[in-house]
Amino acid sequence: KTKILQNYLISVRKKIESKKRYPISARNSGIEGKTEVKLTILKDGQLDKVELIKSSGSEILDNSALESIQSATPFPPIPAILEKEKIEVSISLVFSMEKLQ
Repeated sequence: KTKILQNYLISVRKKIESKKRYPISARNSGIEGKTEVKLTILKDGQLDKVELIKSSGSEILDNSALESIQSATPFPPIPAILEKEKIEVSISLVFSMEKLQ
C-alpha cells in the first residue's frame, strides 16, 4: 500500500508541476521563491481544499502556485486499495531563474 500511495502522490505532483507557470512579471523582476501549500484531495480526485502554509514572500508567486493546483484538477481518483475518503498532502512549488535555463 505504501508504494501505491507514493506513486499516487508522485502523479499528483507531476500534474501540478506540469501546470505551474512562472509569471513573466516575476521573472522580469528576478523574483524567486518557494511556496508551500497543503491540499486535500477527495476520493474521486476532486480538490476539497487548498491552503497556503508558507508564503514565498511574493504574492505573485503564491498566487501562481495556487493557480497551478486549481488548473491541475481534477487529480486521478485515489486508488480504492488505499481505502481513503481523502488525502492531505503538502507540497513545495519552487520558482527559480536557474530552472528556466
